[in-house]
Amino acid sequence: MRQPDPEESDPSFRNALRVREYRLLWMAGAQSSAGDQLARIAIVLLVYARSGSAAVSAVTYALTFLPALAGGVFLSGLADRFPRRTVMVTCDLIRLLLLLLMASADLSTLVIDVILVLLVLVGAPFSAASVAVMPDVLPPRHYVAGVSLTVVTGQLAQLLAFAAGGVCVAFLGVRTTLLIDAATFAISAAVVRYGLSDRVAPLASAADGAVRESYLRRLSGGMRLISRDPLLRCLVLFAWFPVFYIAPEAIAPAYARSLGGGPTATGLLMAAMPAGTAIGVWAFGRRGSDAARARAVPYLAAGAGAALIGSWLSPTLAVSLLLWLVCGVCSAYYISVTTRFVRRTPAHLRGQVVGLGGAGLTAMQGVGSVAAGVLASAWSPPAAVGIAGVAGVLSVAALLVPLRRAERHAAHEPLKLTTTAYPDQRALTVTD
Repeated sequence: MRQPDPEESDPSFRNALRVREYRLLWMAGAQSSAGDQLARIAIVLLVYARSGSAAVSAVTYALTFLPALAGGVFLSGLADRFPRRTVMVTCDLIRLLLLLLMASADLSTLVIDVILVLLVLVGAPFSAASVAVMPDVLPPRHYVAGVSLTVVTGQLAQLLAFAAGGVCVAFLGVRTTLLIDAATFAISAAVVRYGLSDRVAPLASAADGAVRESYLRRLSGGMRLISRDPLLRCLVLFAWFPVFYIAPEAIAPAYARSLGGGPTATGLLMAAMPAGTAIGVWAFGRRGSDAARARAVPYLAAGAGAALIGSWLSPTLAVSLLLWLVCGVCSAYYISVTTRFVRRTPAHLRGQVVGLGGAGLTAMQGVGSVAAGVLASAWSPPAAVGIAGVAGVLSVAALLVPLRRAERHAAHEPLKLTTTAYPDQRALTVTD
């Protein structure tokens, strides 16, 4: 009787958590994510109390996301040049010091915003290192389950923080909440430092030419790797589909108002998609083989868009919540896209390429948010969400054939890197 291939066996959260390094990494990330969300709310409330301006507080909230674009492009490569454990610990300690400064000093709004930008920038190489080290921490048969559990935990942390953030600030105050977030970074730094093995820097184990390359050349190398490999190119485009699915979150207040709802309805609508994502990832990431998950990607991506199309009919709040929940469930396809993308990327370029993909996602979400706002103003909030759904379904249809062709090509032609005659002029090529 044929024994099941460990690569194709059903993943298990329990088995992933049995891996000591992953368990510690997961614990550190979970408590740090919750602290980050609390701090985000606390900072916005602090700025609003200082300025009394909704516009200024909105700009501050945007600053908790936008610098991730620059950080993902220009700083993620640090996760390849230095040991990833060192990068993660250093980033945690820098963010700890920045939060202590913010909590202990009576700072102006401008200074707070500058510190906030630095916090988000430093988070980019940490995220790149964390994602890039995961295949080294987990055995292949538990990798998908580990990534899925990390995503579920992040979604639940976001929901918990949104629900409890205001209450926490009200009872403990802004400064205490910021100190709590600082403490989470201290804990994370200690857990990562003493819980993860000290692995050599990926570039140090690559060719000598890779080590001597300039930073800009490594950056362009990551871009060339994505652009020249058909499968990576398709996967990153699927990973950027939240350009369409961000529409409900971006205009949730206006959508709720169009249904006659208020702040409570807005909160429920904004929670629907993260809740659906947590459910979908929990189910999708722990059942079936990698091949089955890969086959389901375009259908789930199309299902997410189709769910939003129903919002065009201006349904009741209950139906809208169900539709947005379904959209979140279907967005679990992202697990297969992410894990395949990371696995196909060479180890010495993984941090840079992951950072580029994340930066592109951040940019796409920004574009999608602006587009949703423009459409909502020109037509109506339900129409904006519905149009985003139609665009998502059409994009999936356009990419379906290229994706399947790239998958067949990748099954027979692995990704290869070649070097030129001069080590410091190392070039990336993909065999066709």
